[in-house]
Amino acid sequence: MEIARVPARVGLLGNPSDGYGGRVLAFTLDQFAAEVLARPSDRWVVVGADGRRHDLEQGQAIASALAAGELGEGAELLAGTVALVLDRWPDARPHELWFETTIPRQVGLAGSSAVVLGALRVLGRVAGHEWRALDLARSALAVEGERLGVADGPQVRIVQAMGGLLDMRFVDPWDPAAHERLDPACLPPCYVGWRQTPGVS
Repeated sequence: MEIARVPARVGLLGNPSDGYGGRVLAFTLDQFAAEVLARPSDRWVVVGADGRRHDLEQGQAIASALAAGELGEGAELLAGTVALVLDRWPDARPHELWFETTIPRQVGLAGSSAVVLGALRVLGRVAGHEWRALDLARSALAVEGERLGVADGPQVRIVQAMGGLLDMRFVDPWDPAAHERLDPACLPPCYVGWRQTPGVS
């Protein structure tokens, strides 16, 4: 079995100026995280947060299920990741994937991206591929943007792929020299608060 853990993300300053070539200071919050688990199977299976299993056939069936909105409760995140992985490594061995998370939902702590990044990490290992951090972040952005229709910038995925406290400049988001890791001890005491009812403003 393969397991990958990805922490939550906090945008401290500049969020969401990454979409406009700006600068962002953000960090990962290890107290909250998503874990994606994968075990070999005779076919691709994704399991949502509600425990529902979705058997996937390779290729068009995954795209059709995503387009029809047939998947939910996080299963669409795993299925979108499987679709991208099969495009890159068509011979990848089928696995069953599921996730567990302590990241509060719909409050800006990047819980969805954590699931996608975790799935990419475990499936990369299965395919014998070791991700570079920015390649991992770019692939996660492709899953959410191209496969799931989520409009967002690169900042969230870069922070979660690299980890820690980062000072990021987004004139060229995929330039490794544009992102500097900082000592978290530089931060003053920080408190993270959120609404316990997701999606309520």
